Amino acid sequence: MQAIKNNIEQRVQDLTKYYYNNPEKIATINLLEEIANAVDFYQKQVAQSYQSIDWNKQQGFTASAKIRFHNWEIKKKTLTRLQDRYKIVLELLYQTR
Repeated sequence: MQAIKNNIEQRVQDLTKYYYNNPEKIATINLLEEIANAVDFYQKQVAQSYQSIDWNKQQGFTASAKIRFHNWEIKKKTLTRLQDRYKIVLELLYQTR
């Protein structure tokens, strides 16, 4: 949570150089958009990886399926972390005036 707040503070400092009104809200919205794009990307990656695992299993490539399953787990965990961050940033946006 603190890392997200620090990121928003850095963005606010960058935006205040340009005299924006309510830079905290703009910075939070920009971060939220970036995270949403990353979530969309990783959702597609997770789906494609899972299809690849199924295809390798059907072809009898057990070793490849195991490697792809490991990569799928990593992508799935990344997606979960991004979704958690999205929720936190959304709560911060709600708290922003």
